[in-house]
Amino acid sequence: MVSFPRFIATFLLVFGGMLASSNALSADYTTVFRVWRDEEKETGVRTLFWNLNQGMRSHAEAGNPQAQYHYAISFQNDQSPINDYNAALDWFEKAASNGHAMAMTQAFELSVFLGQTTPLREDNLKKALNEPENEARFLLDTSMALGTPPTQRHLAIEQLNKAAKLGNVKALGLLCRYGTKGLYYVSFPLQVCESASRNGAAEAGTRLGMIYEWRHDDFMIYPSVRDRTEFILSYDAPRFKPSKEMAAYWYEQSAKKGDAKAQARLARLLASGEGRNADIGKALDWAEKSAVQDEPEGLAVLGLLLANERLTKKDAPRALALLTRAAERGNPAAMVDLIVMHTHGQDAPRDLDQALTWAYLFQEEFDIPHATEGYERLMLLTAREAIFDLKQLLTPEAALKGRRAATDLRESLFKKGLWPFRQRREEYALTY
Repeated sequence: MVSFPRFIATFLLVFGGMLASSNALSADYTTVFRVWRDEEKETGVRTLFWNLNQGMRSHAEAGNPQAQYHYAISFQNDQSPINDYNAALDWFEKAASNGHAMAMTQAFELSVFLGQTTPLREDNLKKALNEPENEARFLLDTSMALGTPPTQRHLAIEQLNKAAKLGNVKALGLLCRYGTKGLYYVSFPLQVCESASRNGAAEAGTRLGMIYEWRHDDFMIYPSVRDRTEFILSYDAPRFKPSKEMAAYWYEQSAKKGDAKAQARLARLLASGEGRNADIGKALDWAEKSAVQDEPEGLAVLGLLLANERLTKKDAPRALALLTRAAERGNPAAMVDLIVMHTHGQDAPRDLDQALTWAYLFQEEFDIPHATEGYERLMLLTAREAIFDLKQLLTPEAALKGRRAATDLRESLFKKGLWPFRQRREEYALTY
C-alpha cells in the first residue's frame, strides 16, 4: 500500500500545506517535524506514525478534508501502528464527501483492493478525474517548495494524467506548468503544452512562448537551472532550439484567447521586430489589450512605446503614468525608463530622489545584465547607462536619502499588495 518514504513525503506536505493554510492546524505538527529533523533514522516508524496521527485526529474529526485525507493515509500505511484498511477507507470517504478529489481517487482504489467497490465510489472517481487541479496543485507546489521526497509528486501527476486522458483541459494545463518547471515526472512537456494550448489552455501557449524565447529572467536568472531545463527538453524534442519565431507564434495563440501576459509579450516582439516583422500599430493594439487587464508587462510595453518618440507618437503624461504602474508591479524595464526620466527631467519632474529610489529597488530585485532582455530596443537607455548617469550626479548625502526613500516605497508597495516583486514573478517563472 503506502510505503514509509511515501509517508515522509505525505508528512512534510501536510506540515507545509497546513502551515500555509491554517496556523492553528499547523501547530500540532511542529513538534513531530522537529523530532523527525533532529533524530531522523533514530525515530521509530511506529512512534512517528502515532505522533502524527495524534496531531491530525482532532482536525480530521472537526471536518477538515486535508486532515481527513492524511489521517486516512496513516491508517492505510501497512507500517503504521494503527494500520486498518477499513478505517482508512472510512476517512477517505469522509474527505471525499467534503470535496477532496484525491481522496475520491484513493477511496476507489482502496475499495478495489478490499473488494468493496460501489457505484457511488465509481461516480466519485469520475468526478475526481474531472476536477483534479486543486489537490494536485497543492501536492506539487508544496512538494517543490519544501524539497520533499518525490512520492507525492507521482501521485499527483498520475491523477492529472488520468484526467488529461479524459480531455480535462485544466489537467493538461497543470501538466504543462509543472513539466516546464523541470519536474521529471511529466513526460514530454513540450507535447503536453502544445496539446493543452490547442485544447484551449491559454497559459500553456504562453509558457511555450517563454520556453522558445529563452530569456534568462524567465528562468529566475540561474543559468545552471536554465541549462538543465534545456537538457530535459532535448529528450522531449531532440531538435529543440530557442526560436523567437516560435515564441511569437505561441504568444499569438494565447493572446487571441485573451491571456494578458501573452498579449504583452507579442506586443514587445512586434515592436522590436523580433520573431515577426516590426509592426508598431499591432504592437500598440496588443499592448493596450494587455494593459487594460493590469498586466505589468503590458503596462510596461505600452508605456515604453509612448515614451519613445523614435517608435511612435509620444504621449509623455500617459507614458509616465503607465510606467509608474508597471514599475510598482515589478517590471524592470519600466523602472529603468523611470530612472532615466527622473534623472534628466525628461517628460517627468527632475527628481534624483525618485530616480535613486527606483535604482535601488531595481538593483535589489534583478540581475542587471538579464533583467531587461528583450526590451532593449524599446527603452530610452540600457540599465547600466541609466544607473551610470545617475551616479555621476549623486553626493553621499543624496545616496543616503535615496536609500531611505526606497525603503519607504517598498513598505508602501507592500501595504498595497504589490511587493515583493520576485515572488510575483515566480507565479509564471519556468523554473526556480
